[in-house]
Amino acid sequence: MIVLLLIVGGYWIGRTTAGGSDDETAAPASETRTVEVSTQEVGRSLTLVTSVTREFSTVATNRLSGTITEVGDLDAIEPGDILYRVDHVPVRAVAGTVPFYRDLGRGDSGDDVAQLQETLRALDLLSGPSDGEFGPATRDAVRDWQESLGLEETGEITLGRLIAIPQLPGPVRLDPSIIAPGLLVSGGESVVAVPGDEPEFVMHLSTAQADLIPSGATLTVTHGEQSWPAVIASSGPGDQGTDLTLTAPDGSSVCGQECSALSGAETINLMTQVEIVPSVTGPAIPLAAISTGPDGRTTVEHADGTDVEVEIQGIEAGIAVVDGLDAGDEIRLPDGAAPPPSDGGG
Repeated sequence: MIVLLLIVGGYWIGRTTAGGSDDETAAPASETRTVEVSTQEVGRSLTLVTSVTREFSTVATNRLSGTITEVGDLDAIEPGDILYRVDHVPVRAVAGTVPFYRDLGRGDSGDDVAQLQETLRALDLLSGPSDGEFGPATRDAVRDWQESLGLEETGEITLGRLIAIPQLPGPVRLDPSIIAPGLLVSGGESVVAVPGDEPEFVMHLSTAQADLIPSGATLTVTHGEQSWPAVIASSGPGDQGTDLTLTAPDGSSVCGQECSALSGAETINLMTQVEIVPSVTGPAIPLAAISTGPDGRTTVEHADGTDVEVEIQGIEAGIAVVDGLDAGDEIRLPDGAAPPPSDGGG
């Protein structure tokens, strides 16, 4: 009997110390959980490869004879740059579409003279107009050019020393079976080719990869430090599954006015970022904290118990970026809802 009284007394003392009635102990207290709104970014992208293919066409022939002793760096030819050397005689590029077909000297006139003058102006050797007249000013500019190159200062341009390239700066290709160190040339060989104006940008994807990309996806094609926005213009069957042809958003070539920056290869591969879920940054909360009413309004419960209407801007991995809240706000989470990860939805 004494033992029983001690047990009952100990139980009562414990309940009294804890503070609370029998009813309060029987029903677990409801825990209100809150989360602080933070600024995060949601979105998802893939990195794939775009193949860029260009057709090259021949624009000039070699007019010198002898042994090829050097080939220049052909990826980004500027006016005046060396294309190759024959018996150590340099053959240089000039911007223009008129083939050089004769020696040029004082008293000559024509479009070929004007092309030469444009190059001299680009090199800051000629300040007068490109009028196509080979006068004293042009002769002196040619002499200055020759002097700067360590050549005999004749003031004339011998046939074969210049080759007209339609668009400079830009890549140039030389036929390696004809123009390579140690090979003999006799003159008349078709050797200089340049790419067309419209390279083709195509993504060769598996069917599974293509299925991940929405038709209106935003793409960014990267070439060195340059990046170009692109869209999917068309799709069709390909060797790997599906081929997606890309253009700029306005329908022009992806590289636009910067296609000359591409290398001289017929095909190059460029890294391309494909936006699967549009990226958006802003106040982020768990998606489960958002309620949708019968009227379609989306709301969250503020820590003070009031409802706040929000507008969803983006969703990824259970995280929603919304308008209507500010970073630092406190909102209530419904039972069972998990707080957002600290690193955001990514």
